[in-house]
Amino acid sequence: MIDFLEDEYTEVFEDNMYVIGKKLNDITVQDSMLLNLGDEEYVGVCLDPEDTIETEVTYSSEDDTVASVDENGKVTAKKVGQTRIIVRVGEITKEVITVVVSKATGLTVDGKIELNVTDSYSLKAVVTPSSSTDKVTYESEDETIATVDEKGKIVAKKVGKTKINVTIGDIEKTVIVTVLPEEIVTEVITPEEIVSDVITAEISNEVAEVLSSSIETNEEVYEKVKEEILKGNSITTVIDIAIVEDEKQLEEVTKQIEEQLVNEKVVISNLLDINVLVKSNGENIGKLTELTNEIEFTIKIPNDLKKA
Repeated sequence: MIDFLEDEYTEVFEDNMYVIGKKLNDITVQDSMLLNLGDEEYVGVCLDPEDTIETEVTYSSEDDTVASVDENGKVTAKKVGQTRIIVRVGEITKEVITVVVSKATGLTVDGKIELNVTDSYSLKAVVTPSSSTDKVTYESEDETIATVDEKGKIVAKKVGKTKINVTIGDIEKTVIVTVLPEEIVTEVITPEEIVSDVITAEISNEVAEVLSSSIETNEEVYEKVKEEILKGNSITTVIDIAIVEDEKQLEEVTKQIEEQLVNEKVVISNLLDINVLVKSNGENIGKLTELTNEIEFTIKIPNDLKKA
């Protein structure tokens, strides 16, 4: 017959008792396992005492669809979720809480964003894989310029430039946020206001609005304007008018007049060199070659110049 004597496992033959091993007192396993989707990991089992004769370990999973376990204790994470791995040795049973997650391996965000003061924008963070259970976090390096909430919504506060740091797991990306005034408004200056010239132009408020909006459609000028605004400089547009100095062009216009091939309006425009200049603190930073809409303005030419 087989019997236990204190902590020893014994076998008795007739009147003689022979000790052949020790009884199992307890087993120790980890409390929990955290696995990434697709990972494999072994359950660690410690027997007490180590030299017990009861060494047969069996494993089972409460939910094989989340994590399965084989006869050697190897756990395979199959889908995001939670289950328990049951470990049994003799009459002793322990459980290992097993959580399966999907860690992020990639993160894509907007590289650069331009906003006007008071504007808002929701960052688009694309996480790979899409099943990732990691949480995306957002942080602004300067909240006086732009803030960002836990969902990635950016609010522009004041003119300037800052960075939004987007993090998931061990991955971090940076978004450059440039905040411009609510509207790029430039003061339109006519020649009569900046120089004592013989030719002057009268400009309406509607023309001023077209010139300001035209800056935003001219990429090269727009970039320069942004840089100057961020420096705190004031932007002005100037309609620069001068008499054409190209003798060949003047001869051509004169010939057309003599042959009556063009009307007076076209003749005058051909005689004038008209440019729309963009300035920062009085210094030229660009020229508008295309306007968002047609503009009309009146040019005053003195009588003596008309005669000439």
